[in-house]
Amino acid sequence: MTTHNPMSLNDPSVIECPFPAYRTLRDRAPVVETAAGLYLVSRYEDVLRILKDTKTFSSRWSRDAFDMFGPSPVRDEIGEMLAGCPETPTLLDNDPPDQTAVRSLVARVFTPRKVKAMEPRIRVLVERLSEPWADRGRVEFGSEFAEPLPALVTGEALGTDPGMDERLKFWSDEIMSRGAGPQPPERQLEVARHIAEMNDYFLGLIHTRRRTPREDLMSLLAGARLDDGSALTDTQIVNIARTFLIGGNETTTFLLTSTLHRLATDPALASRIRAEPKLIPGLTEELLRLESPAQGMPRYPVRDVEIAGVTIPKGATVFVMFGSANHDDEVFADSDELDLDRDSQRSGRHLAFGFGAHFCLGAPLARAEMRIALETLLPRMGDIALDPTGRTVRNQSAMLRGLTHLDLVFQPI
Repeated sequence: MTTHNPMSLNDPSVIECPFPAYRTLRDRAPVVETAAGLYLVSRYEDVLRILKDTKTFSSRWSRDAFDMFGPSPVRDEIGEMLAGCPETPTLLDNDPPDQTAVRSLVARVFTPRKVKAMEPRIRVLVERLSEPWADRGRVEFGSEFAEPLPALVTGEALGTDPGMDERLKFWSDEIMSRGAGPQPPERQLEVARHIAEMNDYFLGLIHTRRRTPREDLMSLLAGARLDDGSALTDTQIVNIARTFLIGGNETTTFLLTSTLHRLATDPALASRIRAEPKLIPGLTEELLRLESPAQGMPRYPVRDVEIAGVTIPKGATVFVMFGSANHDDEVFADSDELDLDRDSQRSGRHLAFGFGAHFCLGAPLARAEMRIALETLLPRMGDIALDPTGRTVRNQSAMLRGLTHLDLVFQPI
């Protein structure tokens, strides 16, 4: 029998610091049904079980994103706008074996050799973005660095035209806005128009890359053949590009802002990392665990299934809580503490990038962006602190954790 969840994960105080609430769930109700009928799964072992069992727990969304908070009154109009390139399951929202062949194709872009080859360009982008503010001792780190860097890197990996980074970021934000809360019909239509605009851009890029291929993801997908010899459809390619766009933007932005916020509020940690840059990879893994940008993902059981003594009915929406699992003391000792000396064999088991068939393909790229950013910025930023006259604004979402605005002051070096 389920226990009703008395806490709202969307409460601003919980969003600010959800970890006490997560601990309460793990200890008292590791599987719980919310008033809205959503099942929260909070313990590491249960989350991992669900992520491993793709036959029982599907990633295929049971409803259109525009209907997430109830049937859209403008569903027909939206359908007409997006008829040329409808949203279809590809990677994040698909299951093996249908997902496997496409995933194998996309994985070719993120091999260690490919990511290593991108590092010099990432370093150039980091230096270019930081140059305007590195000597002024003050920065709004979100808009001036953490947002544009992933958009630029994502655009170059996709093969989009120069100068498209702001539009890519805008499209990504519009897509994700559908999960932030109910939208009035006029706002839904506005979002649909922007998605249609993005679709048209990607369709044009696909046709260009078929004529003149380059070393980028769109060229790879446009010319690829699956195991049966068939080509990907334009709709499939656009949906893959959309998934990559979303995954490459918000999560990396929030990892960067969370990291600089931590360094600004822990001077001893900042000094240690500056003195020992070899600790940056360990810091990255600990902050991925502690501040998981993706706090969870939905799954949909294809049959009635019991987890932790609770029967979850077929077709229910299950929210697997990466953020809670990564704070589980049964797996991570002193789980709420940042420990640069944590056993890498255990700290590496965090679920910030998911697991198994849906492990984030862009994880090596995100880690490279983080490492290069810190290697470049910390030698130039001494005495990092929160700007006492500025603002720190957290993203108001239970699904994506990070800061949307972060005013910092520092001593230029």
